[in-house]
Parts: sequence; C-alpha cells; structure tokens
Amino acid sequence: MLRENQKKSPYILQSENNNYEWATFALINVLDVLSTLDGLEYSCITEDNPLFRNNKKPHRDHLLIHKLLIVPLIVYPQSHYWTKNDIQAVNVLVGSAVINNRRTIAEAKQFSNCPKIN
Repeated sequence: MLRENQKKSPYILQSENNNYEWATFALINVLDVLSTLDGLEYSCITEDNPLFRNNKKPHRDHLLIHKLLIVPLIVYPQSHYWTKNDIQAVNVLVGSAVINNRRTIAEAKQFSNCPKIN
C-alpha cells in the first residue's frame, strides 16, 4: 500500500493570480528606465543605483541591458515562489525610485546651472 509523505514542504508555489502584480512590476520598471534616461540628460543628475556605483552616467544601452536582461534573469527563476506581497514590496521600492527621479528632474529644471546635456 502506498502512503503519501505526511511532511509538508515549507515551499509553496505562488504563481497563481499574480498577473496584475507582474504587469505592474513590468510597467514600473519601464517607467524607471524612462525617468532615469530623462534625468541623465541633465548635467547635475547622476545615477544613484548601487549597481552602477562605478558609472554615475551609464549609457542608455547599459540601463536597458540591466532592466531587460539582468533583472529578469534574477527575478524570473524564482518568480513562482514570490507572493503577492513580495511583488508589491518590490513595486513600491522601484515606484519610489520613479517618483524620486521625477522629483529630481523637476528640481533640475529650476536651476540655471543644470543644463541638459543632450
């Protein structure tokens, strides 16, 4: 007679019904890239992402590679274990970066000593 193992795994797949959160994740990351690129056009604005600590004015292609290649390679393999709250927490974090980018750009526009580079 076969018996099912009574020990339950502490790991639970969370992939169901998170489509809204993942769509929001993608949208917020696109907004992050766009607002970062917009901000880097000003001479007084630099990239504060610690992953770019050696390059305060990364090229557009580096930002796109980071967001479109590196982030999915890190996030996707583990995405089935992310809860709705996990995704929402990351969305709040990246969303706050977008808000900060837009605020910084608005401030830069007010200063005459911060011209657009491009």
